[in-house]
Amino acid sequence: MKRTAAGLLLLALLAGCGGGDEAADKEQAGPSAAEKATTELVRAAVDPKKLKGFTQAEKPSTSLDKPSFEYCTEKWKTDDQRLAQVTRTYVDKKASLGVGETLIRYKAGQAEKAFAEFDRAIDRCRKFPNPEEDGGGTTRAARIVQRPKAAKGVPYAGVAFALTQGGRVLYGTQLVVRRGDTIVIDQAASGDPQAAGTAAASLLLLSKKQAQAK
Repeated sequence: MKRTAAGLLLLALLAGCGGGDEAADKEQAGPSAAEKATTELVRAAVDPKKLKGFTQAEKPSTSLDKPSFEYCTEKWKTDDQRLAQVTRTYVDKKASLGVGETLIRYKAGQAEKAFAEFDRAIDRCRKFPNPEEDGGGTTRAARIVQRPKAAKGVPYAGVAFALTQGGRVLYGTQLVVRRGDTIVIDQAASGDPQAAGTAAASLLLLSKKQAQAK
């Protein structure tokens, strides 16, 4: 089982010849739909320079091998409908705070189904075991009903986590919005639940401004 989003943030806190004709054909064909989508998502991602005090926690990912929503289960039916996915994580070691953003582009009309799938998962999976590779423990989650200002007017789902590991509690907040065929997931993890919620909401606001500036 792959690490949960909260677990990844916790770890961050602690831590040439032939084929010429074929190549020419590819060049003439231009970038694929997936490549175009990836480029667009990279441009839409929050500018790291706007995250004061944060440094990159791990190398940015554009892999579709990772599940779309790292929540409760990795068997998302709509994962094979993705065109591109970009994930970036950052950490403020001084504040013991980690944040991450994932942008996902789906095939036309599929983002709505993906969002609904995640929304249902929040209700059916309020308590689930954390993988042993993340230290074990049990993750408890509750739906966030009140939308941040940055989520007004768009499909929204929010969940707050409490992860117990060896006597230590890590709190996480995950905010999910859908903008057309793109889903944006902004999350934060901290030993302080209020800090995690505030950081996730701030990241979502920056994401909204980035989208409006395009």
